[in-house]
Amino acid sequence: MKTSRRVLLGLCSVIGLSSLVGCGSVIDAVKGIDSREQTITHVMGDTWQITAVWLDEPMVIHVRNHLNREAHVFCHDNSKRSALLLEAYSEHVNGGKGTKSTVVFRCVRTVDASSRAIF
Repeated sequence: MKTSRRVLLGLCSVIGLSSLVGCGSVIDAVKGIDSREQTITHVMGDTWQITAVWLDEPMVIHVRNHLNREAHVFCHDNSKRSALLLEAYSEHVNGGKGTKSTVVFRCVRTVDASSRAIF
């Protein structure tokens, strides 16, 4: 009987320690997301620039895809238009562990598709 209690206590200890380790990694991930910065600046006319610095993301494509989506959302919410991406550039920061990306875009009207068949 004492052996089964020891085994049960040992299992509970292992489960408790593993859950604490898991919580630590979740807390680190949340701190990384909190360190992200994003700014939108007006360039001229319907042209805007959006810049993001993610100190926890080494993959440039993830930041750039996020900025592309943000540009489309910005244009749709502010003027019911779509974003035309003009230029994008990125660089690694934080010793290569992070990324800084900038996307320049213009808010443009969309054209409805023709209802007639081409051929």
